[in-house]
Amino acid sequence: IIDKRYNKNDWNIYVAQCSDGDNATPDTVEEEMHELLPKTQYFAYVECANPHTVSMGMVSDLWRTYHQLADAYPQLQSKMVFDNTGIWQVFTELFAKEQTK
Repeated sequence: IIDKRYNKNDWNIYVAQCSDGDNATPDTVEEEMHELLPKTQYFAYVECANPHTVSMGMVSDLWRTYHQLADAYPQLQSKMVFDNTGIWQVFTELFAKEQTK
C-alpha cells in the first residue's frame, strides 16, 4: 500500500503498533520490518507485558527483535506497559513533539 499510494517524497509515514508480544514467527517479522522501516519516518511500538515475567528478565521475542532492529533504525521506538489502561499515555509520550533547546 505504501509503495502504491504514498510516495515517500510526498508523504510522512507514521506507524503505531500495540501487541502482547506473542508472535509465532519472529524471523518473518524481522524480514518484514527490514522492508517497512526504511519507508517510515517513525514507528512506535507498545507492548502490553506481564510484569512478573519482565521482572525475571524474560521479554517476548517480538520485543527482543524490535530492540535489535532499533540499532539500525532509530525511527523505531518502543515502550512497555503492564496494564492496558496505560497504553494511551505511552502512545502520547511516544508521539510527543520533541522539545527544542
